[in-house]
Amino acid sequence: MRSSSIAVPALLVAAADHAAAFFPNTTAPVNGSEPCAAVGAAWAAQHATAPTVTPTVPAQLAHACLNSVPLGKEAAIELVDSLYPYLEWQSDAAYKADPPAGYDFPGYDLFAALSNIRENLVNDVYPGEYAFQSALYEEVFGPGHDGHFVYYPDLLTAVFEWTRERALVSISENGSSLPVIKIYEEVISTPETASAVKLINGIDAAKYLEDTVNKANWNRDANSAYNSMFFENWEAHTTTTTTTTTTAYGPGAAAPSHFATDFATLLI
Repeated sequence: MRSSSIAVPALLVAAADHAAAFFPNTTAPVNGSEPCAAVGAAWAAQHATAPTVTPTVPAQLAHACLNSVPLGKEAAIELVDSLYPYLEWQSDAAYKADPPAGYDFPGYDLFAALSNIRENLVNDVYPGEYAFQSALYEEVFGPGHDGHFVYYPDLLTAVFEWTRERALVSISENGSSLPVIKIYEEVISTPETASAVKLINGIDAAKYLEDTVNKANWNRDANSAYNSMFFENWEAHTTTTTTTTTTAYGPGAAAPSHFATDFATLLI
């Protein structure tokens, strides 16, 4: 098998649900200063032409739309304050703040993290709602690595669902050597010449994936979390039917994710 390597960008995909509430004026003209209006106009135009086909918009536009949502400062502070009682039910909070040497992930103080989010709100650190909600998830809930300890803010889940159009695999080239990271589609189409992925966004590929799962992953075991970054065969046989969706594709989106050359899907 040919041994070669490539460096790849980590791009994103998005999908959104109930977008009519976020983009009420779907006939608004495309305006570079109003990305949400551009998303709504693109969706309306494509849906009118082909109502059964998922509309698409560039991922960069979808991301710009999220970043254009203004921060509701007082409501955000009220939300953070309302979360404290729920966090107090997390029985392993002290363990996570000062984990033993054998713990798989970096330790963190979830109460301190939430207090820091509140302080940042008071001090006007976040430029918009999306930055605040992303920080809330990534700094308070994501590092917990617990599928039962999670809160998904609406801008992260109710507008765009980020996915990827390519997948990674970790395979041995000869059945006995240590596995290397490759792009799944290349392994399937041209297995003899599929290149190893050495860098993702300029970072060692394995370290990039490790950093990603350390930041946020629902698996409590580090090995399981790392494996979740790769293609799983059962996913190829799983389909989701959505009657009103929009897809955004291409570079420029930056959201919590794994790897890929991606696109974004907007569920309207």
